Amino acid sequence: MRKEITNFQLKYGKAVQDFGFVQAPNILFRHKKRLGLTSSELIVLVYLLSYYREAFEPISLASLKTLSRNTGLSTATVHRAKVGLVKKGFMKSTKPRKPNKYGTNYYDFVCLRVKLDAFAKNLIRMKLIEGKVSDEKAGDLIGDQTIKASGDFLAGHV
Repeated sequence: MRKEITNFQLKYGKAVQDFGFVQAPNILFRHKKRLGLTSSELIVLVYLLSYYREAFEPISLASLKTLSRNTGLSTATVHRAKVGLVKKGFMKSTKPRKPNKYGTNYYDFVCLRVKLDAFAKNLIRMKLIEGKVSDEKAGDLIGDQTIKASGDFLAGHV
């Protein structure tokens, strides 16, 4: 049986694909400034998202020292970025109930979903006002039911 070549493999090669890739919404990059993100915050956020596998499941990650080493940012910069991301509502960071020897925290990105959804819907409304998107398309995008489908869960995390 012949295995299909993915679009990712065509762009970057099979060896690169084997290391995985991060799913980060383009809106983070294209609207970084309007979202109020610094470059360091964006780097740290995307790095953390590279470990985010299951929707609504917090992740546990390495220490500030490891994050620093892997992002090329100082530990102080990584710490400031994490604090900024939490203050700005892009993620939640909690210490584990039982401290572990690595000093890792848990990171929850449900609030990122809510924040980006609201931001995107405002952009769509602006495009509608400017006549750059049809009423029907705007209605489809703004009336997206996926965020409502997880309403009870989201209500407890925002």
